[in-house]
Amino acid sequence: MKIKRKIGILTVSLLALAAGIFWLMPESRLEKGMVIVTAVPSGFDLTIEDMGTDNRYIAGSQIIVLRMDADNSEIEPILLTEDFYSARAPEISYNGEKMVFSGQKSQHETWQIFTMDFKSFKVSQITVGNKNCTDPTLLPDGRIAFSMQDEDKLTGTVHRLYACEPDGNDTKQLTFSPNSSFASSIFRDGRILILEEQQFPQRNRRKLMALRIDGTKSELFYESKESSEVIGKGWEAGEKVFFIEREIQDPEKTNIVSVNQGRPLSSFNNLSENISGEFNSLSPSGGEYMLVSYREKKEQTFGLYSFDLTSEDLAEVIYTNSEYHIIEPVLVADRQVPMKLPPIVDESKDKGRLLCLNTDLSMDDPGLDDGKKTAKVQIFGIDEMIGEVPVEEDGSFYIEIDADTPVRFQTVDAQGEVLRGPSSWIWVRPNEKRSCIGCHEDRELAPDNKVPDALYAGMMKFPEGEMTAAIVINGKEEDDEE
Repeated sequence: MKIKRKIGILTVSLLALAAGIFWLMPESRLEKGMVIVTAVPSGFDLTIEDMGTDNRYIAGSQIIVLRMDADNSEIEPILLTEDFYSARAPEISYNGEKMVFSGQKSQHETWQIFTMDFKSFKVSQITVGNKNCTDPTLLPDGRIAFSMQDEDKLTGTVHRLYACEPDGNDTKQLTFSPNSSFASSIFRDGRILILEEQQFPQRNRRKLMALRIDGTKSELFYESKESSEVIGKGWEAGEKVFFIEREIQDPEKTNIVSVNQGRPLSSFNNLSENISGEFNSLSPSGGEYMLVSYREKKEQTFGLYSFDLTSEDLAEVIYTNSEYHIIEPVLVADRQVPMKLPPIVDESKDKGRLLCLNTDLSMDDPGLDDGKKTAKVQIFGIDEMIGEVPVEEDGSFYIEIDADTPVRFQTVDAQGEVLRGPSSWIWVRPNEKRSCIGCHEDRELAPDNKVPDALYAGMMKFPEGEMTAAIVINGKEEDDEE
């Protein structure tokens, strides 16, 4: 592997950066084409596997911009967050004129969300409170989504996704499961992509999930094989989505992975299989190259490189620093504003509906050869079974459940034997109507073109298509008829 060193490397001492020697002169301005990165003190172990506090709230991290000097011969690292004790997670606005990021004003303050205008360099604080906030992303409707640290007696510490107006008002919760959600980004189709890890009742492997900007239609986007796990933010570029995976048996080997946007579960491609070392983060920069944070050996710091998507190899060294890891690169450039999907949530309602087409359809066991069929579906909340509902002859059921309440499902046969489950956590927003094909079904499978019995029966029984059957809640049957 040959890496071309295109530009000189300017080394910045830890003392100089911490003391604020590098700054933006009054006549300076950020221009499109510059690269913004997070600089992390070299003593911080970036191979730590904890997705929560350790890797999201890095003491002493700073956001810098890399630009060419007056002679166009070397990179000048310019400190952008000199008024912060710590800062990271930069993201550029769609018009390339401002940055949103997570920062900590002083050592003992909580991390909050801020914006910086690139013309005036004015910093505005967006979130305020005693809870840590991190990983912001800009939504197509102008709001800002971010992860906030929540504490719960039963589930422990989790990070849930929230969104607020550009001035910080009208904060609304978007995810409701006992999972931690981080590293959000936006698809062109208007959905949010998040990195999620279940925290309760036990920790599970990380997954990439997609949901609408009002918190509806949350669904699995990508799940790693057993030998690896996703560790960073996913970025869409063209028809592909790029992200980093770490190998479970060798934490010092990470890979750049791409999947097709249309079929993410069956289009895995390891772009760096033959490259030793670690990739920390990446960012598509347009065309045939992307920006990557990489180091060959653990004793080195992560540096900024370009990666050739055609040859699937490192192309150029852009910037390295012996005192700092250089991670989370973003290009100052215009970006296409994603679609703005119409809202589904109606906060005047307190319930949503879920339709399952066939509880006996599963990827895990496509058919139960012993003839066992699902008779009922049991519904579990955080600390108890909420109730159970019978299924129709074709395995379908249609229920109405409390909105913004995490639930899991388990199928049982006529004798009460558990067939499948419990499922992953799921929720419905107020007024949301969502459906699934089966139980642990192929997520890329198109359903049969037929009306399920549950929906047909529900439409016949209730003029507004309510439930096909009453749910038994705490041993007591409720009719739910309006």
